[in-house]
Amino acid sequence: MWIRWAIASAVKKQSRALMGRARDRAIAGIKSHVTAKTVSQYGPLAERGDPEAQFMLGCAFYSGAGVEQNFVEAARWFWAAANQGHPGAQCNLGVLFHTGRGVAQDLAEAVRWLAYAAAQGNVSAQFSLASCHMRGEGTPVNYGEAAGWYQRAAQGGSVSAQRHLGQMLEHGLGMPPSLTEAYAWYAQAAQQGDQEALHLMQQLQLRLGPEALAHAQHLAAQRHATMQQPVGAS
Repeated sequence: MWIRWAIASAVKKQSRALMGRARDRAIAGIKSHVTAKTVSQYGPLAERGDPEAQFMLGCAFYSGAGVEQNFVEAARWFWAAANQGHPGAQCNLGVLFHTGRGVAQDLAEAVRWLAYAAAQGNVSAQFSLASCHMRGEGTPVNYGEAAGWYQRAAQGGSVSAQRHLGQMLEHGLGMPPSLTEAYAWYAQAAQQGDQEALHLMQQLQLRLGPEALAHAQHLAAQRHATMQQPVGAS
């Protein structure tokens, strides 16, 4: 029981740091092609209610790309787009409520908006929502819910979620333990450059017998091949 508590605590600590990194990477990707000129184009569209323009304008104010950084304005535009069902805006609004940037911090409200975005398939929101369930932020601790959302994010390509899901499977947190499944998810993350997942995979390999290891490696190869297929491939 103590070991399970220690593992859960470690996963919680990792997820807190990774949640912020995932948000910053997403915003940075948008920032790279937002300029003062494009911001001036988004403004009129956003004022007319275009949710994509509102979302992009929110990202511009959040990152300070083409405009002076202003979290309050970022929250205003994310809110406008989120209320029209834009999953990226819902995710970012959830993060703002989680961090208290531009709005009063409200973890329950953060979970609400992350859940809306996650239900629409937003992988960043799925990972962040899983992390909230894992840590009990804005919602009671629920390892089952955390595992479920980590799994959806992992299947959507989130490397961090793949590693976290491996840890949940290895230690039976929120789902039945499966060392072969854990190995396969660690391998999937490691193949994308996650060094911690590589270390966890190598450690787990020492616990698997020859037959189990062969099965785990076959499962890992199958999963990697499946996830390499383009969307819509059979």
